[in-house]
Amino acid sequence: MNSLKYHKAIFFDFDGVIINTEALYYKLMGKYNKKYNIVISKDYYINNFLGKSKTEISKKLEKLYKDFDSEQYWKGLLKFRDNYINNHIVSTKKGLKKLLNYLKSNNYLIGIVSSNSLDFIQKMLIKNNIDIKLFDIIVTRENVKNIKPYPDLYEYAIAEAKLKANINRDEIIAIEDSEVGLQSAHKSNLKVIHLKDISTVSDEILSKCILSVTSLIEVIRFLKKNGGKNGNNKDKEE
Repeated sequence: MNSLKYHKAIFFDFDGVIINTEALYYKLMGKYNKKYNIVISKDYYINNFLGKSKTEISKKLEKLYKDFDSEQYWKGLLKFRDNYINNHIVSTKKGLKKLLNYLKSNNYLIGIVSSNSLDFIQKMLIKNNIDIKLFDIIVTRENVKNIKPYPDLYEYAIAEAKLKANINRDEIIAIEDSEVGLQSAHKSNLKVIHLKDISTVSDEILSKCILSVTSLIEVIRFLKKNGGKNGNNKDKEE
């Protein structure tokens, strides 16, 4: 891959990178599961549910609980989740708006690459007063057959970046928090920054990342140090 000095696009995962939803999902699932007498530890949730599809999670729950009704469970859980989100503010990750401003002022192509739905992403951006037009590309589960950890979402986004701005994969950096997301980006041979959240990530996966950070503010510092799209570092946000 080319030098880090020639990156031109940043792809964001959504849950746990843009919005503080990963810890919230665990909390809400725990509350909802009491209705079904289902007990899931945090470690089990992180290792088996985080970043996985409803089908994959259902298979796990069916093994644990013989009378598990997948359709009824998800209908109730998603309604419970949506009711909570509609009545509460779910914060963005620290430094997000500063990073978006920096990227926009330095002419980066900005994308969202998420296993979540477009409808949910749009709702969450609106609730947090984030202009959806800031994002040049949004790729969601509706666009592909296989979600993360498969590379399909990133491959779709890479093709869009090439089409929209003649940007190649070696000019793109992905930001991910979970092992599932990191695996997906690595399979697409992208440079990847790991943003620490609730997910446990193996040393093997971390070793493939160009950086691991606790805040998106650190990404701004990294980009300044390594140069922008045209070596332009005119950020005024920090």
